[in-house]
Amino acid sequence: MLELTKIEKLKNSLFSNYDSLTKHEIRESIVELENQISTSNIEGRVVFHGDSNFCPLEHDFSEGVYLRKLSIPKGTLVVGKIHKHQHHNIITKGKAIVISEDKRKEIVTAPCTIVSEAGVKKIVYALEDTEWINVHHNPTNSRDISFLEEQLISNSYEEYNKFIKDKMNVLSKLKKVLIKNLSI
Repeated sequence: MLELTKIEKLKNSLFSNYDSLTKHEIRESIVELENQISTSNIEGRVVFHGDSNFCPLEHDFSEGVYLRKLSIPKGTLVVGKIHKHQHHNIITKGKAIVISEDKRKEIVTAPCTIVSEAGVKKIVYALEDTEWINVHHNPTNSRDISFLEEQLISNSYEEYNKFIKDKMNVLSKLKKVLIKNLSI
């Protein structure tokens, strides 16, 4: 019960103090909340981390598109993943409070669509039973969930920063090759 109390205090502190926190403090608070959840032995409606039977995750595919649909019961706190790319979220059912480091605290009510920026972790607290769909680009049309998660998700901010640095290095090399070939 002590773990639950600590998690509830962290959540309530973040929700009530959000407007006075810096982007860095919000990020630290979300990561701290996630760490407390992931190291606890709590099951049930109060907290959620990762995919589970409690918050079923469904996968769907079409040409070039991968959808992840998460069903979130009322009263559940979800700590999201760090996505490598900007993508859309479609809320098809319910109402939730969303907190992230890049936007002010907002209440989303279905039906609505929001854009998630790359490299941002968010928390969602379901005020009603909520269905949340992430829409991702899937240029290889893969149906291998492990492969897709490797392509789309970073497990930490350090991993995300390395991904961005590697991406910039590739683009820089490509730019040099293009400039060299255009000048020939």
